[in-house]
Amino acid sequence: MSICRSLSDRRTVGKHVCSTSGPKLKKILDVNLMVEKAIVQDMMATSANRDTFIVSAVRFMRTHQFDGINILWVNENNQVNKALYTSLIEEFRVKIDAESLASGEAALLLTASVAAQILAIEKSYEVPQIAAAVDFLNVRTSDVYFPSAPLSFSTPTASFNMATTSMEYWEFKGAPAAKLNMGIGVFGQVFTVDAEGKVEPLKGSLSDVPPGLWARYEVCSLLGSSAAPDLWIAFDNKAAIDAKVNYIVNNNYGGAFVMSVDLDDFDGNSCKNTNDLNGPYPVIQHLHNQLAI
Repeated sequence: MSICRSLSDRRTVGKHVCSTSGPKLKKILDVNLMVEKAIVQDMMATSANRDTFIVSAVRFMRTHQFDGINILWVNENNQVNKALYTSLIEEFRVKIDAESLASGEAALLLTASVAAQILAIEKSYEVPQIAAAVDFLNVRTSDVYFPSAPLSFSTPTASFNMATTSMEYWEFKGAPAAKLNMGIGVFGQVFTVDAEGKVEPLKGSLSDVPPGLWARYEVCSLLGSSAAPDLWIAFDNKAAIDAKVNYIVNNNYGGAFVMSVDLDDFDGNSCKNTNDLNGPYPVIQHLHNQLAI
């Protein structure tokens, strides 16, 4: 979900998009190219295979009344030449525009969730080309952390500094500020650290997320509890979120996005007794109050 200040005069809300009211809700099909990597590599390899994927995706979006597509991809282990990803995004843009012209319907949105770490940016993206083709880029700054050193990301200041460095690097590489959305966490990172400093991610209750990643409501359940002293909890608290919001506004970035609505404290029960944000959907509601215009 993105909560945006502006996007070519569009203000929307939905998964990976932003909003001010129900009638403007946009449904975005979220496609994760980080799974089934062999299949994804084959799909990207030729223009014919990419076209098959794009045509089927456009048909699916129109059939099921989606308003666009968000593509998540990071070039892990250099399994795909980054130029092929550029081709996929550029060809998607061409197909979307052609389909809109032929059908007379509003063009589908094309967005991308992208890495925040500088090394990952360098090996994954031809920034000017993909920035020109998409409506906006969701920079995964909520995922910036170093599992071997929890102290480096366990404070609002460290979280803020890493996030701003990522945003500035994307802009330096050629992405327009207005197309960049800063990721803000509705989850936390939870680790144990032994006497020798060895870090181990702690599995939460969610079966479909990596060990160490806990939903906001799970994090709140730990705050103020009698957790073991070797437990580290890192999350975007109100201070970190407000710092990021001010940074977004002051630097004219497109807005903010969160990874998943359902990771927030949706009923408001888990975070109500903390000294941080509380109430139903505390992070998302706070972002909406700060950024919706």
